[in-house]
Amino acid sequence: MRQLKIPVIVATFAAVVALGVGLRQAYVAARILDPLSSDAAALPGVAAVEIGTGRDGRVEVRAVLARDARVEEVYPGLEAVAKARLGARLGGIVIVDDPSPRLEAAYHRIHFTLYEAAATGRFTAMAREIDEALRDEEGLEYRVAVGDEHLFVHLREEGAELVRVIPRIALLEAAFASKGWTEW
Repeated sequence: MRQLKIPVIVATFAAVVALGVGLRQAYVAARILDPLSSDAAALPGVAAVEIGTGRDGRVEVRAVLARDARVEEVYPGLEAVAKARLGARLGGIVIVDDPSPRLEAAYHRIHFTLYEAAATGRFTAMAREIDEALRDEEGLEYRVAVGDEHLFVHLREEGAELVRVIPRIALLEAAFASKGWTEW
């Protein structure tokens, strides 16, 4: 019986595994990520797109919006393109912003109102409360929009903007139920 050369077998196995991993990454980039990036960047209102990996290992789409874009119009298109290309591998869509401390403080003042409205559907009361909370903010532009699946918040001042997309409660309940969770 011939003597087995363990180092040669191990080296061959490692080379085959490395080649397989490299080929898979090249395939995913060429067939999924590059077309996703191109499709997303071609959407009206999208200035730039970056594809990365989130903390959970799934794919994260990071988008910078054009200055005049409305997040409530752009986000559903981004989400549709990402879901079509990635399916369950989609980890999330992040709208890249650059908030100032003032915008962060303004958002903090209204975020309870936003989440309460997402949970209860009381959007008219939400609009009144947000107008009241931000009325005296000189030079602050704000827009809050209600979509079928999300609330969209866009705060802006000279040189800074804050964008948040908040899922409506029915989606949160479905996500919790799909994981078998019964309580929040």
